[in-house]
Amino acid sequence: MRIVNLSPGELTVDLESTPSAQRLDILDVLDVRKTDPHWLSLLTCQESILTVPFPHLLEGGGFVRVTTTSDFLAPYLELLAKRTGGQIDRVTLSSITQWTHTHLMESCEYYDGLVHATMVVKVYRPTNCTHMTDEELNAKALKLALRYLQEDLGETIVPQEFILAHNNCYKPNPEYGGRALRIVPRATNEKIWQELFGTWATTMATPAQQAMLKRFSQVAGVTDRWPSIRDHQLYLDQYATVLTWDALKTGTIPPIPEPA
Repeated sequence: MRIVNLSPGELTVDLESTPSAQRLDILDVLDVRKTDPHWLSLLTCQESILTVPFPHLLEGGGFVRVTTTSDFLAPYLELLAKRTGGQIDRVTLSSITQWTHTHLMESCEYYDGLVHATMVVKVYRPTNCTHMTDEELNAKALKLALRYLQEDLGETIVPQEFILAHNNCYKPNPEYGGRALRIVPRATNEKIWQELFGTWATTMATPAQQAMLKRFSQVAGVTDRWPSIRDHQLYLDQYATVLTWDALKTGTIPPIPEPA
């Protein structure tokens, strides 16, 4: 699945290596309906080249490819260092390399202290203007791209509908519904944590740490199960052994319990 041609008014993608199950989602986000004469042949892999026009092109806007960066991965890296003592200089964030109705993520990778993302953004003309220059189009695309990336990496703060009053009762929050949502850097995305932890565990963990993680994964009978971002401590040997993060960090291997 790759973009082979791009202009503000038209997007062409190649789905040759994309399985049928994923094609259904791609056709959906690209607004290709069942009424399209190519829908079925694209879904059943008889065709692979898909060209999609940008809706409302005459009203302004279009498909725009932009590259943006963010430092919102820092909380995840800090948590990884605190729990394991490990550091990661480079990792591909494939969990957020996805296509949505608003943007098509082509690549997302962390290196040089920042997350670097390249995506194609759908940009629509604001309702309060009649024309968008190329500079305005690119500026809006970059602003949207940064917001989409930070939404994936961080946490969106929504104002509460009610707030505590002085008499221990609740009153309506005047900022509810009228204030722009804030996006803050916070380690909350489990998929990103799994990618970071998995990269550290398979490439940087010591033999002692890998042995403990193997005992951790045996609770599910697999070898690629990693601790959750919400795990305050780890359970090994089918929950028979409790392992603290400090023990994992120092490589202190707990004894295997004797069979009952």
